[in-house]
Amino acid sequence: VKSDKEQFQRMMINLIRNSIQAGAKHVRITLTYIDNYVEIKIKDDGKGIPEEIKAKIFDENYTTKKEGMGLGLTLAKRFLDITNGKIFINETSPSGTEIIIRIVRN
Repeated sequence: VKSDKEQFQRMMINLIRNSIQAGAKHVRITLTYIDNYVEIKIKDDGKGIPEEIKAKIFDENYTTKKEGMGLGLTLAKRFLDITNGKIFINETSPSGTEIIIRIVRN
């Protein structure tokens, strides 16, 4: 994929860190080639994202944490928008969350 390596690494580290902070003991990352894009699934067994905040998690300065500025997911979405990629919550429940990233292939 065409992507800034450092920003991509930062995004992945942030997503994994979010899973750990949500109490995940396991984080599974899978990569699949589908037509003209690469799909990355990040699935954890953390506490999930409550329905009432699900629509806000990519908003700038939104956070549920005591520390932090709420920029991690916003910057991930912005970075992927610039690279013609997408990030979205595929599923979430009290037993975990799956986030999907899709990036156009070279």
